[in-house]
Formats: sequence, structure tokens, C-alpha cells
Amino acid sequence: MSSENLFVLGATHHTAPLAVRERLSLDAVAVEALRAELAGISGLREFTLLSTCNRVEFYGVASSATVTLAVQQAFCARQNFTAAEFEQFRLSLSGPRAVQHLLEVTAGLDSQMLGETEIFGQVKEAYGAAQSHGHTGAVLNRVFQKAFQAAKHVRTHTGINEGQVSIANVAVELALNIFGTLDQARIMLVGAGEIGEKTAKAFQSRGAVALSVASRSLERAIDLASDLGPFALPFWLVL
Repeated sequence: MSSENLFVLGATHHTAPLAVRERLSLDAVAVEALRAELAGISGLREFTLLSTCNRVEFYGVASSATVTLAVQQAFCARQNFTAAEFEQFRLSLSGPRAVQHLLEVTAGLDSQMLGETEIFGQVKEAYGAAQSHGHTGAVLNRVFQKAFQAAKHVRTHTGINEGQVSIANVAVELALNIFGTLDQARIMLVGAGEIGEKTAKAFQSRGAVALSVASRSLERAIDLASDLGPFALPFWLVL
């Protein structure tokens, strides 16, 4: 199959502001439901769904551009987005450009923080899930394996891993530089997603005990506060 059949479709922190990414984000239940729907699209021969705080991306092998459009329509319908609205923020690449994008994402070159390490594991998890469901084949298997090899090479042979390469760690180190100690600090986290959870745990590991979690969703704030322990309180914040 020609590389021209390979595509990536989605929205990232480069193309969409936070408020839009929150509307486009998929929880675990939504991911499974959408994955089952995509599996029923005729002509979508392979696909992998990557959903993180900063991106929702569909990597696929399609028989035609119409099939790629069907993927977009399924996603927009589930997220209550019109096609015109989504296309304002859409990332759409095909062929070699799609391959290059995946390499950059996996190596941490496309992240908000250059070289952040979480994305490598997130891509591997997304690919593993697609494999386990039988949604990958010869094209995506090769492309993702090469992306993992390239990412490891970049991290081994460049200085990309130097310093703090986690948004959570950078936030905590900055707070420590300003306040010196965190055991008496009162900390509010805005956002109860993956980055918010990692940031909260990073603060706790440095001695912070008084945490409040603010989120668009009271349920998410409560869930994260419950996971963090008795010194964390939820707070519903409409941004």
C-alpha cells in the first residue's frame, strides 16, 4: 500500500486552544465507543487513536479521502462539533508528512515542552490498544515501530532529555524556587486531566499537603481530589 494512503487527522495544542481541546477530549469510555464505531467504517483498513491532554489524533490507512472524511464525521458527531467548526482547528496530514509528524510526536519534538517524556508512553499505549483490537496492519505496525526506534535514537544521541522535561516537574521546581518549601503552601490546580493529576502528585512528592482541584467538571474535580487523599478538596470552576 502506498504511503499516500496513510493519514493523520485531529487537533493539537498547536492548532486548538485549551477550551477547544477540552471539548474534543475523550475519556476511556468515549475512546472505546469511538474505536468500535471507526472499526465499522468501510475502507478504513487500519487506525490508531491517540488521546492526551494536548492532542486527539487519528492515525489511519484509508482507501480514499472519503474514508478520512468519514472518520472526521464520526468524531465530530460524537463530540457535538460541526465540520466547519472542527476544520478551524484541524490537523490533517497524509503520506510522508504524516510519518514525519508521528516521529516528532513520539520523540517529544511536537510537545508543549520540548522533549517531555510522557508522550512516548502515551503513543506506545495507544498503539498497543489498537494492536490488541486488531486495528493495525502492515503499514501502521511498521510506521509506529520506526517511530519508537527514532524516538529512542533522539533521546540517546541528543541533549533533548537534559533538564526538567515534564510540565509537572517544571511547575514544582518553579514553586520551590519561589517559596523555598511547600509544606505550608496552599495550592490550587486548574484542570483535573492527566497533566493536572501528574502535577498534583509531583507537588505532593515535594511536601505539599493542601491541594484544591478546580475543573470545568465537578465530577472530575471530585475524582482527582479523592485519589490524592484527605488533604485535597474539589472545587468546581467554570472557565
